[in-house]
Amino acid sequence: MLPPAYRRDRGVYLARAARAHAGTGNNVLAARIGTQAVGIAAKTGSARIVHQLDRLDQALAPAASENCVAEFRASLDRIVMHPA
Repeated sequence: MLPPAYRRDRGVYLARAARAHAGTGNNVLAARIGTQAVGIAAKTGSARIVHQLDRLDQALAPAASENCVAEFRASLDRIVMHPA
């Protein structure tokens, strides 16, 4: 457990953990943890978290049709501007 003052670090670590779970094929857990990191990124505006979440998004892209992954991607889309 990190103290509340370390929210940005927590967000980065959550996103990295989610990527690790995605790497093992546990897309459900990866998406759930990633969604937690999205919430922290939205509150803090941390580019470090968003960078890690972008990498997670890429890792989860093949499983985009799974409900939990689609929900994660939608939550990420709400906080990240994509090029037109």
